[in-house]
Amino acid sequence: MLHNASTLRDSNSGPAVRERVLRLFEVVHLRRRAHITMRDLRSALSWFLLRDHGCADVKGLLAQLDQLGPERLVALYYTEAFADQEFALPISASGPDRAVDRLVRQLRETDVGRVNHPVLDRQLDYDVDSAVPWMTFDGRSKVAAAQLRRYAAGVPRPSDSIALDVVAEARRNLTAVLRRWAFYERRDNSWRDMLPYTSVGLLESVISAKTPEERATTRTTLRDRVVEAVSVAEGVRNPLLRQNYLALRVSRVAQAAIRSYRLFPKDDFVIEVSVPAYGDFLEFAPMQSNWFRYGDPHDCESHSTY
Repeated sequence: MLHNASTLRDSNSGPAVRERVLRLFEVVHLRRRAHITMRDLRSALSWFLLRDHGCADVKGLLAQLDQLGPERLVALYYTEAFADQEFALPISASGPDRAVDRLVRQLRETDVGRVNHPVLDRQLDYDVDSAVPWMTFDGRSKVAAAQLRRYAAGVPRPSDSIALDVVAEARRNLTAVLRRWAFYERRDNSWRDMLPYTSVGLLESVISAKTPEERATTRTTLRDRVVEAVSVAEGVRNPLLRQNYLALRVSRVAQAAIRSYRLFPKDDFVIEVSVPAYGDFLEFAPMQSNWFRYGDPHDCESHSTY
C-alpha cells in the first residue's frame, strides 16, 4: 500500500501517473454509461490505493509469500486495481468483490491490459527493462520491481512438460500485467495509444473545440470516418468510392452475384453538436446532442438526422 501512495505523491513522476489515472476516469465519463458522483470517485480511489486491505492483511500475505507466490503481492499494486477480472491476478480479500462497485466495474471495462500491442508485447516479453523508457521514483521502495520480476520469471514458457493451453494462458496474463505497468510508468507519450478507445481524443475535440477552425476541422474528420465506416460495413471495398460517398445497399439478398448501392456524396453530410441555451452559464458536456445530418435542414424531403 505504501508503494501505491509513494507512486502518486512522487514529486517527479507522480504527476504523470496521476494524469493517466485521470485519463481513465475521463474515458468512463465520455462513455456516459452512468452519472458518476463524488461518492463513486472516493470509493474508486480508495480501491485504487488500498484494495480493501489493511496493514495486518499485508503482513499476513508477506508471511505466506513463499507458499502463495509473488502474484498475490503483485495483484495489490495500483496497476492491477482496474484490471478486468477475466485477466486479473487473484487477490485474497474478505467481503464482496468490487465488481459490485459501479465505477470500478466501468473502469475495468477500460482495462489497458486487454489491448493487444504486438510490438510492445514482444519487447516486454523479451526484456522488461529495455522494452520502454521507464520513469524513476526517488522515494519509492524497490520491492515492487523485484516482486514483479520474480513473478515474471516464474511464469512457464513453452516446453514438453507443460500443456500448451496452460502456458498460453499464463503468458497472456503476464503480458496483461506488464502492459498495465507500461501504461502507467512509461516515460514517453505512447501511453495514449494504449487506451482501448483510440478515437477518444477525436470525440473530445468534436464536443469541446476551443475555436471555430478547430471545430470545423474535427467535425469534418469525424464525418469522413463515419461515412467510410458505414460504406465499409455495407460491403464497399473500393477506397475511392468509400472515402467520397456513403454507400447503402439497396437489397439484402444473400450471396447475390451483383450488389446495388445508393451513393450519397459525403459533402452533403454534416456533424452537428447542439449547444443548449444555458451553455454560457453552466458547465455541461454536450454528449447527448451529437447529430449526423444529411441534406438541407430546411428541406423536409432531404433532411435526416441520426
